[in-house]
Amino acid sequence: PIPVYFNFAGIREDLLNKAIDSVPKDICEVRVQRWDYPSPPFSKSLNKIINECKSKEFIFMHYDAEILSENIILEIVEEYKNRRRAKLMLPHAKRSSFISTLDTSMDCLTLYDVEVIKSLGCFDESFEDSYMESDLIQKCHLLGIPHPHLYPYALGWRNDISGKFIHHEGILRDDSYEENVKARYAVSFPKDFERFWGKWGINHW
Repeated sequence: PIPVYFNFAGIREDLLNKAIDSVPKDICEVRVQRWDYPSPPFSKSLNKIINECKSKEFIFMHYDAEILSENIILEIVEEYKNRRRAKLMLPHAKRSSFISTLDTSMDCLTLYDVEVIKSLGCFDESFEDSYMESDLIQKCHLLGIPHPHLYPYALGWRNDISGKFIHHEGILRDDSYEENVKARYAVSFPKDFERFWGKWGINHW
């Protein structure tokens, strides 16, 4: 079975339960990382999964999302394998290419390649909540290898457009939690942004 991981810090367990119920159990195995609120930086959470996961790949799913068609899991896995066989690579990062960190629909059901990420030294934990994946992509470009993860938009859809997946963003409708999220990212995002461009250089490409 394909491991499907969730990060959960105790806010809106009803959404987590809906997300878990939507995961196709015949092809997937659900695993939940539970944290006291607030959860640790995302880079640390991902590295913990990578270092504990015994499978070659896993899916990371946001806990305020639902799978509407189990085919989406198989499509993501197959698309990733096809891209690696074809050695397809993402373009280099550009300042204009990044969306708001609170628009998380782009990565709410993401495949990660454990073996490749480990071979690259895992995620740089000096990035807290953003840019750690972009950092890994840049390493891949230097080595001439495909990037080791696949976002769902690679399949050509966003949110519930295709009827296969929906991202509720329900946690952001809780006013107190929304303020905490904004406060956290107001601090971590600029730091991660400057760390990324300081590391790779604004005019690197």
